[in-house]
Amino acid sequence: VMAPIVIEESEDREVLLKSLERGVLLFPGSVEPGHIGSTVILGHSSGAIWSGGYKSVFSLINKLEKGDLVKVYFNNEEFVYRVSKLNILSVEKLDEVVGDSNSTNTLFLSSCWPIGTPWSRIVATAILVD
Repeated sequence: VMAPIVIEESEDREVLLKSLERGVLLFPGSVEPGHIGSTVILGHSSGAIWSGGYKSVFSLINKLEKGDLVKVYFNNEEFVYRVSKLNILSVEKLDEVVGDSNSTNTLFLSSCWPIGTPWSRIVATAILVD
């Protein structure tokens, strides 16, 4: 997947959805890639109801498996993460998982699940490779 990482300060839902038209979103309050803490990147999984060039950027997120490598390019640096797990969570549970990595460099890639629905979230969790 090749997509720009959009940084948005606002936590307003409409602003965040508009930002996803320009790429994937570094969720407000999460840390930048390469830093200790939770790096949360959101992307759409379906073009059914969304607009913009990145409306299905995470449509294959369910194909990630434990051990897969994910490369994130940010501020002219490459960060390599290794997938540790893939979860399907309720929207409410997403906050609990994301908030549980204060002492590690953890990447969370997330999208709506099943594709084209707002019912749940699929989350790929990955740890920075030294």
